[in-house]
Amino acid sequence: LFMVRIVMMLLVCASAAQAQAPVLLRSQPGQGTSVRTLLGARGTIVFREITGGVPTTDSVVGEMTRLAGVTKRVLQVQDRDRMLEVTYDSLRIRSRLLGQSWKETALPAAERGPFTVPMDDRARWSGTTAPSLETLKEWQGVEFPEEPITPGGTWSYPATYRLPTELGALLEITVADSLEGTTTITLDSVVVRAPNDSLMYLRVAKTLGPITLPAIAAGDSAVIELAGTQAGTLIWATAGQSLAAGATQTRINGKLRGVGAGSARQADVTWFISTRVQVRF
Repeated sequence: LFMVRIVMMLLVCASAAQAQAPVLLRSQPGQGTSVRTLLGARGTIVFREITGGVPTTDSVVGEMTRLAGVTKRVLQVQDRDRMLEVTYDSLRIRSRLLGQSWKETALPAAERGPFTVPMDDRARWSGTTAPSLETLKEWQGVEFPEEPITPGGTWSYPATYRLPTELGALLEITVADSLEGTTTITLDSVVVRAPNDSLMYLRVAKTLGPITLPAIAAGDSAVIELAGTQAGTLIWATAGQSLAAGATQTRINGKLRGVGAGSARQADVTWFISTRVQVRF
């Protein structure tokens, strides 16, 4: 019994040491590996008109829910690169604006796939021209650092966030469809469950903008100032070479100001969206 306790203590110490050692984060699923990801999101748009410098009461003017199932399969492995087949196997989008009834929207067949997408071992996608794939990258995407990272360490890379089309529809404006920013990832901790099975807990902090964009508001010239943040946690499983779960909260703030000769419109709009990711191997 004494020897068993010693062995158990040594195993615990070894796992603890391994959990604090530098980690080279890489995505290296084998050929034929298939992963189904369940994605869920809920968004709310809050609008506040400003008249004579006095803001009105906040009003919820838009709501959206989205549920999707996405299957990724490794078609080919070549050195550090993978060729993925990505397919939306199910999708449900429901939205309502300005108190109207809920409306269900189907994703066009051309946006469902299957798509062929190259990915390197740092989990960086390329050639994702379909809007549905860009949205997928935002929901579950994380790029790994070039060098090994110690728990508590951080790395950053550029971020692009696609704005919801509902923003333009509600404000009756025409504006660019994306925000640029920076994503910072922190390796919070490593939980070692077996020699080849560890969970990497990643903390996401994203800043978007600020940027001032030209816009058209109900036919008049306008500008809109946009800025946003995103925070969340993702869990990477080394055994499955995939994200295992995750959740994020995003907030986009917009300030609309009319600049046309006949326009003095001012308004604030805030877009809140929460997302959840679950993976089935």
